[in-house]
Amino acid sequence: MSKQIEVKLVYCPTCPILESTRQALLDALDEFGREKITYSEINVHAPENPPELKHWPSPTILINEKEFEGIVQNPDQPCRLFEGDGEYPDREKLVQSFKAAQNFI
Repeated sequence: MSKQIEVKLVYCPTCPILESTRQALLDALDEFGREKITYSEINVHAPENPPELKHWPSPTILINEKEFEGIVQNPDQPCRLFEGDGEYPDREKLVQSFKAAQNFI
């Protein structure tokens, strides 16, 4: 049995692109095959989460603990923008990242 890819969506609940990012990510998970992935969502403001998660800009996608693309436009406002239109990550790039991660498990 092969190991699962671990995907985490790290977010702030007030992030303006959270929903579009979540939908793009869920679409990519469906295309790749959710049975191959362990998926979780982490609210950076939830008290039960470790402090080291609070430094991630929102939204952040971690694939096997490695950051998926995106840039932080302003360190004082830790929001992430994605390549392209910036509103959400590219589904095909996500699927390719899942495939690459699968090769390193």
